[in-house]
Amino acid sequence: MFLAVVLLLSGAILMVLGAWPVVRLGRGLTERPNRAVATVGAVLALAGLESAAVVWVAASRGRTGLAAAAAFGGALFLVDATFGAGLLVRRRPVQSPGASALIGPSVAVAVTGLFLYDSIIGRLEGAFLVLVFLAYLSWVVLDARGREAPNRALPETAPGPGLPETAPVAPRTSSTAIWPAWWWVGGLVVLAGGAWLAVDGSLRLSTRGSLSEGFVGAALLGALAAAGRVVGTVASVDERSSLGITAAFGTFVSLLTFVPGAAALFHPITVDGVGAVAFLGASAAYALVAAWLLWRGTAGRVLGTILVAGYIAWLVYAGSL
Repeated sequence: MFLAVVLLLSGAILMVLGAWPVVRLGRGLTERPNRAVATVGAVLALAGLESAAVVWVAASRGRTGLAAAAAFGGALFLVDATFGAGLLVRRRPVQSPGASALIGPSVAVAVTGLFLYDSIIGRLEGAFLVLVFLAYLSWVVLDARGREAPNRALPETAPGPGLPETAPVAPRTSSTAIWPAWWWVGGLVVLAGGAWLAVDGSLRLSTRGSLSEGFVGAALLGALAAAGRVVGTVASVDERSSLGITAAFGTFVSLLTFVPGAAALFHPITVDGVGAVAFLGASAAYALVAAWLLWRGTAGRVLGTILVAGYIAWLVYAGSL
């Protein structure tokens, strides 16, 4: 049991280190003045590569129930625990990103739910889920460009009589840099190795302990993999709240569509009871967040408290299955 916990935690640490090059690239892109590029960068910064790695490794080892539970459990953890914590630590409520930014995740939830009617995601369904995520990402970019277009159309006003001309503003430098290829390759190797250790530790916990494989995947493996983005998600809910929320929702959509869909391309995914409950919990949590933002226009500590309490309640219920 002790060795399983050590493998699980060591794998989580290695995955965070391995995903750092992509996270660094995404954070650099968020500094770009182009809103579309900044949005893509924010999604990359919270891309959830750790979650994707553990799901794909588990699926490659034939543990599709563990893989599905990790994906949907990670999505639930991201919305309930991570996003909820971000709302709790903020002093002021965050603004809604707008109805257009809330439509895409709703469609992703509906499509994934339709494919889970028989608890199996086949290769054809997996390919469609990957296309759904790509379509969502295109929608996000187009929506960002649409928001940026009115600002570009505003004419520049000349200074009035007697007013000094404003000094030219120096362009803000971006931290984006093209790193050597060995850095990216090394990061992917460390990420894959960490995912392998984490999956191996999870399997040891489920086979030698009293916890089911689905619960270990959703509550431990999925949560630990998504925990690598806790700081990024909490930090992203700042003054640029709409960008941060869009990025967090992008990771949520990825965990529901692209991650399990890509895994199903190589091995059909079977969703067990805890995995299905994790998907239902993630869907309910997002529905609450979307409805709250559409209704109130802002979200603060009240919603954060409800989300965190809901995640604790889900843990209690899933542990009894």
